[in-house]
Amino acid sequence: MVRFGSLTANPVKPGVTRLGSPLGSLTRATALAAIATGIAFGGVAQAGFVPPSVWQSQATAPSQDILADRAVLMGTIGSALSETGQLNQKESWALSIFYQSNDFTLVWMDGTTPSAAARDLVGVLKDAGSHALRAGDYAVAVDSIGRVGPTSTLADRAAADVALSKAALLYARHASAGRVNPRKITRNNTIDPVAADPAATLAALVSAEKPGDLLEALNPQSGDYKVLREAYIALLAIGGGPEPTVVPKGRTLKQGMKDARIVALRKRLVETKDLDAAQAPDSTVYDETLFAAVKAFQAKKGLPSEGIVGPMTLAALNQTSGDRLKKLAVNMERRRWDPEDRGAFRVFVNTAAFRLKVVKDGEIIHTDDVIVGKAKYQTPAFSDQFKRVVFNPYWNVPGGIAKREFLPLVRKDPSIMARRGFETLVSSGGRFVPTDLTRINWSSPEAKRIRIRFRQPPGAKNALGRVKFLFPNEHAVYLHDTPARSLFRPVSRAFSAGCVRVKNPMEFAEILLKQDGWNRKRIDRAVASRKNQGVNLKAEIYVQLAYWTAYVDENGELQYRDDVYGRDKLLAKALELDENAIKLAQLVGN
Repeated sequence: MVRFGSLTANPVKPGVTRLGSPLGSLTRATALAAIATGIAFGGVAQAGFVPPSVWQSQATAPSQDILADRAVLMGTIGSALSETGQLNQKESWALSIFYQSNDFTLVWMDGTTPSAAARDLVGVLKDAGSHALRAGDYAVAVDSIGRVGPTSTLADRAAADVALSKAALLYARHASAGRVNPRKITRNNTIDPVAADPAATLAALVSAEKPGDLLEALNPQSGDYKVLREAYIALLAIGGGPEPTVVPKGRTLKQGMKDARIVALRKRLVETKDLDAAQAPDSTVYDETLFAAVKAFQAKKGLPSEGIVGPMTLAALNQTSGDRLKKLAVNMERRRWDPEDRGAFRVFVNTAAFRLKVVKDGEIIHTDDVIVGKAKYQTPAFSDQFKRVVFNPYWNVPGGIAKREFLPLVRKDPSIMARRGFETLVSSGGRFVPTDLTRINWSSPEAKRIRIRFRQPPGAKNALGRVKFLFPNEHAVYLHDTPARSLFRPVSRAFSAGCVRVKNPMEFAEILLKQDGWNRKRIDRAVASRKNQGVNLKAEIYVQLAYWTAYVDENGELQYRDDVYGRDKLLAKALELDENAIKLAQLVGN
């Protein structure tokens, strides 16, 4: 740690040492907790700072050289602080207060050269590309620190010191909360990532013996993220990987057919490890062995496993290495938005995979298929907590659906909704009351101003089925049963108006209500009663709706899914990911 000119203080106070990583290896949670509380790492005062205002008061009057050096430090650091770059206002303020409150002390220098702590931080910044972050975002600091040496001026050292602090704060935000704000990508992202506090981050970093460990630990630490990162690093290491054999476009390929393109299909399936090379002669016949290989590939990709090579399967086969890099990068960014502490009991819905899983105490105890919103009515991404289970629910038709689909029918035939079993309520005197729509003069001007609500009572035809699962959210979406069982047959199941339909809702209800004293018999009795009945959940059960197009399945296998909502494309654009695999590798760093 450097004070004015050549004066050098011990890096710590007498009897105090820099604190290393607490509890052995850091996790993201412990790193954030350490930063937030200051307990594990301590604050600036505990780190061994002895500001000039303190040591000067205990010594003789400073020399002219020291005063001159102070002026250089104040001027250089002040100028560097005024250029905020990518820092947000909170980070800029924290950085400014940090240096001012410590009398412009340099924190990353050991005499006239960068300290071991500075070199530790630089190592993490250089490796940013392995997390699909952009190493270029931190390049100014890396270059500045690299140029500092015994012959560097005090101004150069001061500028490099501030540059490293800036880069550390920027990396901390990127690692803990992502590079982009999810709400700015699409209105269907109602996610608010929590970034590491900048003031506490600086205090923790200067206190740590190996600050790079702390910074690195702010990245997601889940097993899922680690698999994504390993795949990403592997692709970067080989320059994006060899481009796949392209299967030319043409007619749909089926077992028994003969087609020149089948030679390319065989080669491609060898590359995907779904077909043994010894079983891939240059035959143009779609035989039984090839049929089995195609089915295996389709199952792995979440496609209909029918052994028919149509447009969807062809697109999956011809995905480039650049496509894979981008898909991994955008999904690693999504993991940074995601709080890792989701509670001991949680429900996770991956809308891109049309799957639900229940996790309790770190173990997956239940999985199921789900139906999600159409591309036009996308199921949003957010998290909350289950509050209530309702048996034999009413379906209160959302206003948008009522306006788009129901009202045009009613204007043509006022009795149609009653015949379909719906209750109709009209606004009157500040409240909605049951009304026979056939008694309304639909040709009158007043009819255009009538406010109507439609409600479907409990029953076999109810759109919500026999049970719904509620949690508070601004989108008014929830999980529920459905009478349309045939819609679970397709592999791609984006059919709803935004809510999530559960294939096996009674089993799911039993899992959620078990801690409240309910068993399957009690649930069946409640359903059989045909009475509308709500149960408030006492157990804390977290629910997360996510859109992950690359993820690790229950068997530990990395899976890729189609971008059914187009959100990968939007996020890749926001992250400025290039189409070309090699350019992408250069962009994010190696």
